[in-house]
Amino acid sequence: MDIFIEGLEVYGHHGVTDEEKVLGQRLLYDVRLTMETCPAALTDDVADTIDYTEVMDVIVDVVTTRSYSLLERLAQMSAEAIIRKFPVDEVWVQVTSAVITDGPILIGHVGLVEDITKRRMMEQEREAKVRELELLNRVMMGREERVLELKERIKALQAQVAAPGSASQASPMESGSADERPR
Repeated sequence: MDIFIEGLEVYGHHGVTDEEKVLGQRLLYDVRLTMETCPAALTDDVADTIDYTEVMDVIVDVVTTRSYSLLERLAQMSAEAIIRKFPVDEVWVQVTSAVITDGPILIGHVGLVEDITKRRMMEQEREAKVRELELLNRVMMGREERVLELKERIKALQAQVAAPGSASQASPMESGSADERPR
């Protein structure tokens, strides 16, 4: 299931030049959120989906709370904020800024797309490997603890055998048992 937000206009103070940071500019956002499953398609309950107004609030918050020099960074921060807050499998963000002019006439715009899907998948794979390594570590630590316990037991048995007057120290011939003597 894909949720699209297209043409979200946000005013922010971003750019390389001081003028862009002081005067600000209009930024247009197009966002696509992908969820493998969306229970709301069956339940018709807004609690079972991603509330797109909350997504827009997150974008506005990213655009208005800090100033970035590059649209690349702004798009990245927007995508990261979305993926941190919402249970989405993929995030695609396009930020467009009207910057190409010929005097007072606007002749074009610059757009930037940030898709953090692959990075998210790599992070999930990394997290799975970390969990696997943590499990392996617990198993290995358990084995190491058992080995240490057995070493302590061996030392205790060796000390018991080496103790003077220990019954286990006497040979079968010394014990006097005819059944245990070699024939």
